Amino acid sequence: MGRACRIDWRRDLESDHVVSGAANQFLSCADRRIRRRRDGKRRISSAYARGNENNLHQPDGLYYLGSGRSPGYAVVNLGARYQVTKWLQFFAQVNNLFDRQYFTAAQLGPTGLTAAGTFIVRPFAAVGGEFPVQHATFYAPGAPRGAWGGVRIKF
Repeated sequence: MGRACRIDWRRDLESDHVVSGAANQFLSCADRRIRRRRDGKRRISSAYARGNENNLHQPDGLYYLGSGRSPGYAVVNLGARYQVTKWLQFFAQVNNLFDRQYFTAAQLGPTGLTAAGTFIVRPFAAVGGEFPVQHATFYAPGAPRGAWGGVRIKF
């Protein structure tokens, strides 16, 4: 019989929003002893960006750029193993099988770049002796496709 896999589903039940985290996560995997194959999917819902904890960020194209949240994503991983003897095993793993581009997190912060991508130090005139700056949503990219394999030897 194959080893047990975890199915995990989380949702914030106390409120309609989550601070700096995904509202929904679903992780699953399948393990078939016959084929010595293991595949899994990871689906994450969109999440509010760090710095947007009140979830009120509204992009206006002037002071605030970007959505203030990271989009949801789904990633497929595939792994295989072959038990040759009690002490020798071959394995292979591919993460992000379809090489999907995704973001694992986001953060709001001041930027010296305009929406067109040009650098500007002080985009606005002084207000009360202070120079307002633009804020943008910065994204943390997810891992690209990764593949590896190897041999496990138990002593």
